[in-house]
Amino acid sequence: MFRILFKSFSAGLLVSSGLLIASTHAFAHGYNLLSAYNDSQLGSPALKTQEYTALATSMDAGSARAALFPVVNLDASVARKIQSGSLRSTESKIGLNLSQPVFNFSSLQGWRAGVWKSRYALSNYAYQKQTFIINVANAYFGLLQAEEVLAYKQASQKNYKLVLSQTKAKMQAGLATDNDVKQALSKYDTSVADTIKAKNDLKVAQVALALYTGKHVLHVDGLSSKFKF
Repeated sequence: MFRILFKSFSAGLLVSSGLLIASTHAFAHGYNLLSAYNDSQLGSPALKTQEYTALATSMDAGSARAALFPVVNLDASVARKIQSGSLRSTESKIGLNLSQPVFNFSSLQGWRAGVWKSRYALSNYAYQKQTFIINVANAYFGLLQAEEVLAYKQASQKNYKLVLSQTKAKMQAGLATDNDVKQALSKYDTSVADTIKAKNDLKVAQVALALYTGKHVLHVDGLSSKFKF
């Protein structure tokens, strides 16, 4: 039951991401973790949205601080008096008012709240970015692991196929029984099923990475032999 549900989920994921993969190029070699992160950072609308939201929120402190500055009002007016079709007099007025609140607790608290809100937004974005990097790395190493598992399952399948052929030859020579052949066949069939599952897991891992990078990567580079574990 679990395998059926898992295959249904995998198929749905593949279908839903078909448009994404169809519009990209397949990378078979030379794709490392740094390339995956750079592509993800440039092409992720979610990360861009989080960045711009944080920048917009960080500006609230400046807006709230404006309430603490002096307020300047400039007024100008012109009045003309006309009598019997002729201009009798013209009166112009210009007023400049400058006001500075001595202490406004509400404005002060609003500015403080804006400062803390700005710091929270930037810190939250930093956390979101670190989470994004971890998710990209997990998708990358998930694909790398899926490749290694598939290679192991394919090697196991070849080995069990050879064992099955040898067991059949031994039975014809009278050195093995029919039960030995059935056991070898059972192990071979299991290895075939494991290989099919590993191939499906590899496709799912490719899609998982493509959702971040926007590129259909067939193969990723492994760790350097100089990497210290």
